[in-house]
Amino acid sequence: MAFCIGSVGAVGQAWILYHILIDHYPFKMMAMPPASFYVRIGEIGTIISPVLAIIIAWFCRNIRLYVVPIIPVLICPVIFWLTFEIAVFATYTTELLQQVNFEHYTGESARYYFGYNVLTLMFYGALIGSLIGLVLQAVTKLSIRKRP
Repeated sequence: MAFCIGSVGAVGQAWILYHILIDHYPFKMMAMPPASFYVRIGEIGTIISPVLAIIIAWFCRNIRLYVVPIIPVLICPVIFWLTFEIAVFATYTTELLQQVNFEHYTGESARYYFGYNVLTLMFYGALIGSLIGLVLQAVTKLSIRKRP
């Protein structure tokens, strides 16, 4: 149960990060790197990050119950972020990332903004996952005690 809850959380986080890259300012307005570049990263990251996070969490599912829902929701944004960073550095040079777009945004400032979103998502995912894990552990202990 805890594994499934964490997996659903990881998929939800991937969709949130996809939505940020596709529909949010400044990514959909950028000229360098172009908005289509962020769309491709979002499409790739949405598939890769939850799948890898769920696979890694599967191997860690036998640890303490209250930790199990936290693992995928911490790993998924990190994998998405790594996908983002690898794509940026493999495609664009530092000089291109310093080009000013609109309202003084650069590729670098967009990178930092995405990193901030990833860290925020990781924090709230870990907080919610740990609360759910603690509730599941308490319910499990209560149900074990009530059995004859």
